Amino acid sequence: MKECAFCPSPAVTHGGEHAWGDWMNKFVRSRRFVFMSFTEKGERRIWIKRKLDTKLPVVCQQCNNGWMSDLENRDAKPAIKDLIVSDKLVKLSPERLQSIARFAFKTAVVADHYSLSGRTSSSFFSTAARYAFRESLQIPAGVQMWISAHTERGYGTLKGVYYPSSPEVRFAFELYVLTFGVGYFLVQVVASKWLDPANAPSRFLFLTSAKHWDKFSAPFWPSDGQAIQWPLDKQFNPVWANRFSYRWRHLNVPSHWF
Repeated sequence: MKECAFCPSPAVTHGGEHAWGDWMNKFVRSRRFVFMSFTEKGERRIWIKRKLDTKLPVVCQQCNNGWMSDLENRDAKPAIKDLIVSDKLVKLSPERLQSIARFAFKTAVVADHYSLSGRTSSSFFSTAARYAFRESLQIPAGVQMWISAHTERGYGTLKGVYYPSSPEVRFAFELYVLTFGVGYFLVQVVASKWLDPANAPSRFLFLTSAKHWDKFSAPFWPSDGQAIQWPLDKQFNPVWANRFSYRWRHLNVPSHWF
């Protein structure tokens, strides 16, 4: 039986955590959402759904109905609901961005535990990091996030991608990228880890994106204590949102790493 993503208890076999919070259905008028996952054989599966009711059976009942429910009500709903239904210009405070970051990281862990991109050998995030988040909502080191916006509210996405570094790189690493959105709201979580921590730099990777993405997305985690004006100059249509999901496929790493 699969273990809960956040504690040693067994995960529920029926139902589970909503990939998108069920509360989001109250704020979204669209009835066309795209959900994508991969089987263990790497075969792609796509659903077009009229309601955000996809559940991932990777958490236990106690976590789902306890601290995770509190996180949805205390952090996610107040911080995100207005961003789902409107792209009206708004200033996002550091406190609001922290609430978004907590919800986004929880979603990233759940999606990873479900192995959305066919990575079934083990969870990307360590057991210690996942359990610590349950206790303190502390996002571990090595996690960065960007916030952006769709051009229309009739689109939803949940896409997880894993990127191993080139075998020629001296300090081998792996990235996990989750792009998550509903309505106008879109966020991307990028986590990195060294594959051989004992022989790697003491600090995690710090990624910077190509300049053309800066018009579409803004880094907001780790927080610099500053507010962010949302949305940015440009917003993503579905095609560019998909390209955004794969933007870390080609990385420029320091030459001395080879």
